[in-house]
Amino acid sequence: MYCDDLSFDAEDDHYKSLKSALEGSLLTKAKNVLIYATSNRRHLVKEYRSDNDAVGVVDNEIHYGDLVEEKMSLSDRFGLWLSFYAVGQPVYLDIAKHWVVKLADRYGLEQKEVVWGEGAKAEALRWSLQKGVRNGRTAHQFAMHWVGSIALEQ
Repeated sequence: MYCDDLSFDAEDDHYKSLKSALEGSLLTKAKNVLIYATSNRRHLVKEYRSDNDAVGVVDNEIHYGDLVEEKMSLSDRFGLWLSFYAVGQPVYLDIAKHWVVKLADRYGLEQKEVVWGEGAKAEALRWSLQKGVRNGRTAHQFAMHWVGSIALEQ
């Protein structure tokens, strides 16, 4: 089963059934079901400030209330998380260059036509500033834009 952009409203209790399907309950979990899910949220169930009213600090340790733990426990059941972390400028530019070269090759553009020079670097940095982050996803999006723009000019 594949669920794209999975999330639940705070009032929706159906996430509890999904938790049981992922890890089992009194009944064994199904042997012939595999669940893949994508989400833009780390916590798949919406949380509100009031949910944290029971959070306390004891000897500098944070102790979450049951409601917060209940909502966070769904995402904890997924064994693999892929995140897009921010990287430094040199690494971002390396990733952008990699994708520009790869996409240019994929679409049959000659290397001389896709220049990875100061203009491309400056545009890649402008792109990341507009997006507010430098990561692999942003670098790939820039490369698709950059190579696509060059391809349209031909």
